[in-house]
Amino acid sequence: MLGFNKDIDQGVHFLTSETRTEIFYTSSHTGVIYDYVKKTQRLLQGHCNQITATACSDDKRWLVTADSGEDSMLVVWDSTHGGVPVRTFQNPHPNGILCMDLSTDNQYIVTIGAEPELQTISLWDWTNQNEQGPIVSMQIKPTLAFGYGHPMHWIKFNPDRNQEIAMNSGKRVLFLSWKPDVSKFEYYSPKIEKGDYSAKSGY
Repeated sequence: MLGFNKDIDQGVHFLTSETRTEIFYTSSHTGVIYDYVKKTQRLLQGHCNQITATACSDDKRWLVTADSGEDSMLVVWDSTHGGVPVRTFQNPHPNGILCMDLSTDNQYIVTIGAEPELQTISLWDWTNQNEQGPIVSMQIKPTLAFGYGHPMHWIKFNPDRNQEIAMNSGKRVLFLSWKPDVSKFEYYSPKIEKGDYSAKSGY
């Protein structure tokens, strides 16, 4: 397969270890695990739309892919056993997923929806087969001062604490926290003034 989706943030993952010589990338609606020594590839197929977000576990075993559009999916793959899908969520957001992250312990996935105006952030416990949907969700309202035209486009777990998440748009940063026994997010968005900067930016 030729070409890859250059517009995906963190869309290429280095899977190489002592026993593997592989990388992962996406091409349109297909994930590709490519062995650059053997010149072979395994195709991860199932998405109906172009893949818009990917994530990879620190141990390089678990790959997560998501797309946006009609009949979108969120899929977790085991890259060490033939690239087989181990968990699939159908229509995780109304218009699919814009970006996501996988927690350090590989238990949780956090996603931001690709809705054009009123985005949703959702948290998924993909290891719990009894959970068929997100365990926590919250709509990101324009009244949080992000404004239309500046959607959230990046999200990350605190690597030392799964219950803390950071995300940002083109104008603001949002810090979230959650508790396993409480089905809601708490959030804080610091307001930054020009006076907070001690020096002018630019050249």
